[in-house]
Amino acid sequence: MALILGEIYKTADLVIDNELTKTNVTTVVGDVCVFDTDGWVQAGATSIGPFGIFLTAVTLDGTQQYVRVMKRGVVVVNKVAGNDIYPGQRVKNVAVGEIDLWVAPDWPAAFNEVSCQAEIDILTQIVGVCKTKALNADTVCKVRLGAW
Repeated sequence: MALILGEIYKTADLVIDNELTKTNVTTVVGDVCVFDTDGWVQAGATSIGPFGIFLTAVTLDGTQQYVRVMKRGVVVVNKVAGNDIYPGQRVKNVAVGEIDLWVAPDWPAAFNEVSCQAEIDILTQIVGVCKTKALNADTVCKVRLGAW
């Protein structure tokens, strides 16, 4: 059975809210998003959670727009090619709005504040937990959002 981007699976902890985007933001269904000062945007590689998933697509129009954002539950999201992800493994945001396999922090070679903080930040980039196997070339993955 093919996974459909943005498909929602009914769960007891499902949370979907109508939220405002930042001004001049394009949203893509199934992209990881994060709140940034005055609205929701696609998450980037260094974004810090909590994360959501856009369930509404909008295009640039110079204003803030209301979109549906899933904050908890199981949903199909955009994935970058590059790693196999198996059920139970954590996923993180990597490229704009996309996820990939989360890798645990490692002790930095240079023991200084910047290096240590970069490793600690890895803990805050977890989007959720994989629910179904997603192979290297797959572009979508079913994820339990907000689960650690």
